[in-house]
Amino acid sequence: MINRYFSLVLRVVVCGLCVMPTLVQACPSCKLVDDPIAQGFKWSILFLMAMPYIVFSLVGGGVFFSIKRVKQRSNHESHSDMKGV
Repeated sequence: MINRYFSLVLRVVVCGLCVMPTLVQACPSCKLVDDPIAQGFKWSILFLMAMPYIVFSLVGGGVFFSIKRVKQRSNHESHSDMKGV
């Protein structure tokens, strides 16, 4: 019984969405392709989404290379101590 009602509701919703394609569009600014304000919004969203990844990669890269540099210095110093023995 529930499956029949669920099927009926699902069919009505799908048919309604197919009849009215303006309700299905993702965002209102996507319709305005040549509008400079819409282009500005798109670029600002792109930069806002990319900025955390850029910041974390720069910080992580800095930490990685500083640790690598310290390990290379300690290995170089330990090898120079053994030559004197």
